Amino acid sequence: MSQYLKFNLATFLAIGMLVAPVSISEAQGSPKIFRVDTGAPGGVSHVPAVVLSKIYGRELGISVQINDGQTLTRSALKLGRGQLEFMPFPTIIYFFLEGGRAMYKKKLHQQAIDASKNVRSTWGWPAAFVHPLTFRDSGLKTFHDIKGKRVFTGPPSGAAAVNAEAIIRAVTGYRPNKDYKAIRLPWGSGMQAMLDGKLDVFFRGSSIGGAVIEQLGIKKKFRILDIGDAVTNAAFKKYLSRPGRSHGVIPAGTYKGQVNNDTDIVA
Repeated sequence: MSQYLKFNLATFLAIGMLVAPVSISEAQGSPKIFRVDTGAPGGVSHVPAVVLSKIYGRELGISVQINDGQTLTRSALKLGRGQLEFMPFPTIIYFFLEGGRAMYKKKLHQQAIDASKNVRSTWGWPAAFVHPLTFRDSGLKTFHDIKGKRVFTGPPSGAAAVNAEAIIRAVTGYRPNKDYKAIRLPWGSGMQAMLDGKLDVFFRGSSIGGAVIEQLGIKKKFRILDIGDAVTNAAFKKYLSRPGRSHGVIPAGTYKGQVNNDTDIVA
């Protein structure tokens, strides 16, 4: 661990944590460049990192080196090792990190546990709703229609993919690569594959009304799959028991490119 405490910044689904690097008094005696990893530009993790970088520059004279487009599960290890000063930190990643679970379970188990002891969070905010999207001409209308389809769940080794696959299982009981084909690609490649017609369903975390979602509707109309009454199922309640997970409503009329925007969508 370096001379400063390392902190995390953000969230996943409806509830998250924002964490900052150091206090003003600590920063005055620290190096003048902070290293920051964040997600893809336009995402819910990217904007707060950019805003904080401007505040540090204006108020403390500290330059912030932002590395965007990163897989935040990998960045979490860097944070705990002292290779970053702060980062957007989806809440669920800390759950995986401190127990050496999920993507850390096999080769990085102890490294993850050790890294988790060196991070601190300072504040949080509701960040992202997971949007399960399918184009109108796919014929898919419900989560159960996913069976046998090609589904983009998120980047390789990322928390987003683990989370999307957990949602599908909680709602339908379907398992990845058994009941449907789980496709894991970087965010940009996943979006392009969806636009090229190589995917049937695209899971994307975004704030409500996010441009990254509306972008899909520029090419053709899309549908957002509704969790609906599954929120009362025992399996979904178990899914919600993990830190940083919640559910809510995407209000009717949010997206112009959405074919089922005449009703509220449970997400």
